[in-house]
Amino acid sequence: MKKNLLFLFTVLIITGFITAEGINVTFPRAGSTFYKNSSVNIAWTSRDCTDRNFKINIFRNSISEANFVQQLLTSNATTIPWTIPISYSPGHYMIRVKTADNVCIGDSPAFRISEPPTIDWTTEEAGSPQNTSTPKLRPLGNNVRNLNRNLNITLPSSIKINYPKKETNWRLKLGNTALPFPIRVQWEKTGPGSQDSRVKIILFRKVQDRYMRKKILLTPSTRNTGLFTGRISRDLRSSMYTIIIQTLDGKIRVESEMFQITNAENDSH
Repeated sequence: MKKNLLFLFTVLIITGFITAEGINVTFPRAGSTFYKNSSVNIAWTSRDCTDRNFKINIFRNSISEANFVQQLLTSNATTIPWTIPISYSPGHYMIRVKTADNVCIGDSPAFRISEPPTIDWTTEEAGSPQNTSTPKLRPLGNNVRNLNRNLNITLPSSIKINYPKKETNWRLKLGNTALPFPIRVQWEKTGPGSQDSRVKIILFRKVQDRYMRKKILLTPSTRNTGLFTGRISRDLRSSMYTIIIQTLDGKIRVESEMFQITNAENDSH
């Protein structure tokens, strides 16, 4: 009798695992390698998930709040195109797909992002039997324009944030402190092809290497022209900050370099 009960209990546990709500990330696969600024189709399957709105979060090295780098959004789909930002550092990454209600969650295995190669066409030395051009593979670094020219390929569209930079310091208390502090954000579209005509811009504050959950929405929608001017409160804390620019269709989401905001009322400069 005890054996029968134990067997029934085991069957119920296994059945519960099989039928439980969940997400299985089918791509990227373990050990995959992708080049920066290339396009990847993130794919997953879902079982018994009521919510059909998905959040796709990308992390560097491991899945933790401190390692979060980008988020994509989609509805009624089990795949989404992702253009790997050229600003990403080479290394290992992981992806977490979850429903908007946070009930169903699935993680990808670790995969690698690396610098793209380039082909440098050089001519054989004079006097050689065949004076022809020979391709030689060399590291490209961030020079994606040379890659596009040398290989004659079409690179996907993205956004590059040019300002603020890592050496930028917004000193809030300088000037007329009764007025909000004027700011500007500059970016450029990279790669050919169309992009969403409008973007939203977010300011994040980073404390002890973790992103604070509270964010400052600089604008929910502005034209994707490469320039935004606005104002922020002069009462923000002195800290390191970063800017997020995301197209309203959710297909492109990029992050600026970390820069400084100083409450200059107590600053000696």
